Amino acid sequence: MKGNYIEYQKLTDKLFYGVALTDKHLNDAAEHIRRYLLNAGESALCDALGIGIMTHEINGKLTRERLVFLHGENEGRELTIREIENIGLFLRGGAYFGKVKGGTQS
Repeated sequence: MKGNYIEYQKLTDKLFYGVALTDKHLNDAAEHIRRYLLNAGESALCDALGIGIMTHEINGKLTRERLVFLHGENEGRELTIREIENIGLFLRGGAYFGKVKGGTQS
């Protein structure tokens, strides 16, 4: 499976609009996006954009899972919903496809 802008936008629309954005729902959304990007072979793109997953556990129970910036001046900051949606711009069919070193090029 190759990641593309249209499928990714459908996924983010389903995950973030028309639903209550509870902690549990946001945890599930982060996991869905992580799986989509990994299954699409876009781990190099995530590395190039400097994004990843941060998890918090209490007594071995997952309490929080979010997409965050991994380095730079925003290191550790959670991505906003708009920033998460904009990841799709770097996938096939997106305005910035092929513009980031390390992202999928073909």
